[in-house]
Amino acid sequence: MTYDLYLFSSESAPASEPRLAPTDVPTTSTDGADGADGAVSPEAAQQRNPWDIAEEGPQREQDPGPLTPSAEARKQRINKAVTTMEPQLKPFEFNHDELARLAGTTIEDAKRRWRYIELSDTEDGSGIHIELHDDWAFLSVPYWHDGPTAEIVFRRVWEVTRAIASAGAYWVYDRQLKQFLNLETDFDELLRNYCEGEELASAAMNRIATHGVRRPRAWWQVW
Repeated sequence: MTYDLYLFSSESAPASEPRLAPTDVPTTSTDGADGADGAVSPEAAQQRNPWDIAEEGPQREQDPGPLTPSAEARKQRINKAVTTMEPQLKPFEFNHDELARLAGTTIEDAKRRWRYIELSDTEDGSGIHIELHDDWAFLSVPYWHDGPTAEIVFRRVWEVTRAIASAGAYWVYDRQLKQFLNLETDFDELLRNYCEGEELASAAMNRIATHGVRRPRAWWQVW
């Protein structure tokens, strides 16, 4: 079980959403590569809408479409910002040779298909996990921190989220709170919600450890 944040272009958010993006998120790309207003390209917009991803959870497309220079530049820009801030976040190395064999395609095509960047904290046990896709990002933290440790970890998460949002010109959506986050004001609300979820998750795991998983009986079973 994880606490999940999704980040994507404001152009992908519903027009009815009243929450604004963080005030420090730029409305234009830092290198001008993504267009005049930082919006995703029409080709990228035809892929799975990031708003649907935020509501349904990440479902990595097996074929995200053709490479676009602006998307690649954005991912590398975000990756540099994040790993400079948190060098213990290490990239996952895809085995494109094996992926090509399993998919029955060429190595070059496998590199095109599996091109998102995956970063994980494998050193200090925070469990922070990040995925950088062409026009959206995903950040998760497992429900295994409580008390002061939870605040320490989420201070890191908050700063990393700010870095991703700034470098990508992204909005931040909290799937648990079901709202966009303002990165100037919403830290306490997010931390409180995580800690409440961690308590529920811990209680559920303790019940399973004590009593096991009980399979529901059919209506006609009385024993």
